[in-house]
Amino acid sequence: PTGLLPQIKITQFNGDPKEWSTFISSFRDMIHNVVPSDAQRHAFLKHLLTTEVRSYIAEYLENPSTYYDALVELKKRYGQPQVVARSPLMALINLPSVRDDDSEALAKLNRTLHGIMHALRTGGYKRDLESGMTLEHVVSRLPSRM
Repeated sequence: PTGLLPQIKITQFNGDPKEWSTFISSFRDMIHNVVPSDAQRHAFLKHLLTTEVRSYIAEYLENPSTYYDALVELKKRYGQPQVVARSPLMALINLPSVRDDDSEALAKLNRTLHGIMHALRTGGYKRDLESGMTLEHVVSRLPSRM
């Protein structure tokens, strides 16, 4: 039938604060505002969280009456602006070092660094991005021949 819409799938939320706003807006639009009961919403929410995220809010996932409490806890943990901003800073700190002969790792470092730079710039952390310590840290991850 040509009149059917494609099936839309919400990706499980894995606890990455950068993904929170995308996840929660999809959940709100496709589940929360559409599904008629809190018990059903609760079941969907539980299903759409990874095991690790579920473990953080386990006390709110046992009973459908705690659906709204679960949403509040998730927002507190993953949806605060400072948590979202901290995510690219942590990614920057955790950049792997690249060996001299590993061009693939260097290309990956480049892609990762571009993503981090974009996130810091758009998140209002331009000063952190331009600090001498940041530059020193990034340079320390480059191959020694560079």
